[in-house]
Amino acid sequence: MSSTRSLALILTALAGGTLPLAAAPAPLRIAQAQLSAEDIFWQSIQSSSDPAMYQAYLDQVGAGRFTGIYKALAEIRIASLKGAAPIPKPVDQGSGRAVVIGNADPTAGSSAELEACDRAAAAAADPEKPASVPGVTFAAIDAGAAIRACRKAVDTAGAPRRAYFQLGRAIQKSGNTADAVTYLRKAVELGHAGAMHDLASILRRGAAGVKRDSGLAMALYERAAGTGLNESLVQLGAMYAEGSGVRRDYAKARDYYQRAIAAKTPGAYTNMGVLYANGQGVPRDRTKACEYWREGSTLGDEVAARNLRRSCRMR
Repeated sequence: MSSTRSLALILTALAGGTLPLAAAPAPLRIAQAQLSAEDIFWQSIQSSSDPAMYQAYLDQVGAGRFTGIYKALAEIRIASLKGAAPIPKPVDQGSGRAVVIGNADPTAGSSAELEACDRAAAAAADPEKPASVPGVTFAAIDAGAAIRACRKAVDTAGAPRRAYFQLGRAIQKSGNTADAVTYLRKAVELGHAGAMHDLASILRRGAAGVKRDSGLAMALYERAAGTGLNESLVQLGAMYAEGSGVRRDYAKARDYYQRAIAAKTPGAYTNMGVLYANGQGVPRDRTKACEYWREGSTLGDEVAARNLRRSCRMR
C-alpha cells in the first residue's frame, strides 16, 4: 500500500473515530481497542520513510486533535529523512545562570583549562575526548574539583561542546540535576551525543527541578543512537520493556536490543537475557537467557555477570 493511500486511510479513520482493521499493521490488530487514536496513528506511521506521514501527525497536533506526546520524535524523524537532524530543546529549567555558547567543533584546540576539565570529568566512552585522557566514571568524579575546572573551560573562547557536557556531568554528580540540565542542554544544542544520552536519562525519570518528559527522552535517545551511541538503543529497548512513558511492547524492546547486540553493546545482552528469563515477548528459555548473560559478562557488564552467577549453572 502506498504511503499516500495509507495516510488517507488513517486520516479517514480518525475522522470517524476508528481505524479500519484491514488497514492496520499486524501488531496493531492485537490490542488496538486499548489504544488512543493518537497511539494508533503513531504506531501506523512510525516505521515510514515518508516525511509526509510524520508531518500529518504534527498537523493533527497543531489542530488540537492530538496531545503531542510523540511531537519531538516526529520532528526528529522528519529532519532525519530530509537529511538535517535538529536537536530538540528541553524546557528551560530556569537555573538563572547565563551560559556563553562556545565552539561546536569537537577538535577545537586545547588549553590548560580544557585539559584540566578533561582530566576531571571526561567520560571514558566519549570519542571527542583526547586519546591521552583515560576518562572518569561518574562515580569517581570529584564534583567540586571538576566543576571548578570545567567552569573555567566553558568560559574560554572557542570551548568545544564536550566541555559543556563534562560540566553538566560534574554538576549532576554534585546533586544539582536542574543546573546540570542547563549545561547538558547546551552540549546537546551543539550536537554532543553523550549529552543527548545523559539528558534523555534525566528526562526519562525526572528529578528535583526537572519535569519528566518521556517523549523528549525517547527523541534524544533516538538522535544519540543515530550518531552511533549504541547504549541509547539499549535504553530505548528498556523504555518499551518497562512501559516507561510508552506502551509496553516487548517486540519493540527486542528489536532495539538486537540492533545493539549487533554492535556488541554489553547491556543489550543483559536485557535480552532478562526477556528470555521471564518469558516477556519470547518463550521462557533459561538456557538462552544464560547464553546472553554469559556474553554480556564477557563484554564487561556487571549486571550480566551477577545474573549469570545467581541464575545459571557455571560450566
